[in-house]
Amino acid sequence: MTALASTTAAIMVGAALLEAVLPWPARFRPGAAVPLLTRLGHKVYRPDGSPGQQRQAGLLALLVVWVPCAAGLWAVRNLSLSEPLFDLLFLLLMLESRPLRELAQGSRALATQETLVVARLQAASWLRRETGALSVMGLNKAVSETCVLRLVGQWAGPLLGFALAGGQGALLWRLAQLMNQAWSPKQAEFVHFGRAASALYQGLCAPAILLLALPLALTRLRQLGGKLVRLPVLGDGCEPDATLPRRLLHRLLLIGWGWLGLSLILTLMALTHG
Repeated sequence: MTALASTTAAIMVGAALLEAVLPWPARFRPGAAVPLLTRLGHKVYRPDGSPGQQRQAGLLALLVVWVPCAAGLWAVRNLSLSEPLFDLLFLLLMLESRPLRELAQGSRALATQETLVVARLQAASWLRRETGALSVMGLNKAVSETCVLRLVGQWAGPLLGFALAGGQGALLWRLAQLMNQAWSPKQAEFVHFGRAASALYQGLCAPAILLLALPLALTRLRQLGGKLVRLPVLGDGCEPDATLPRRLLHRLLLIGWGWLGLSLILTLMALTHG
């Protein structure tokens, strides 16, 4: 059991379990660093520069954030008394799915015609867009999309990064998500500055998305025999309602836990059979 507890799979399962049950104050979550990164971007994005210069500044800002954080993580880990325990606590810090579950639950309770104004205000900070004109259906769609995309960047991505490259991998995945969120090319001032962070984030998200989508795609293989078939994306073909964000999160979390369980079983088999 001691050997199993120090494996990558056990650390991932332990961190995911703790993150699912432990309340974590918002000010201590990695998402709290987004305003700080946004201010950093405003200081260095060079509004008078050409698009090429702004893209270069965005790339340099990405390195300025990533390199010191990676070096600090390496130094602190080497000084820790127990590297597996340090990895567990650090990965726990990188994961952030509880706020998404709370958003989905709140949307389920508020996304009605009578409480639409309150629901729009609640979702505004998450959607990072104007929500005043959203209908109930539009709000359900927007919250669902946000929950799915954030789950990849805040939960599945860091777990995959840890599986591939330990704490450094989890840090890279999570920092990429935070920088993409802070320097989103959808904002006018970061149209060019945020390209580097956006490209890095999209590239890192791709394998995590494929892993989460693979079990869903396997059920549709018989329908992909060369014909053009319209398939609902993560749904049952019905109009999106207030329960959709919660159902999507639940389905994707189950898939993620399935991969975690498989990795733990394979690790246990490897330890048992040498």
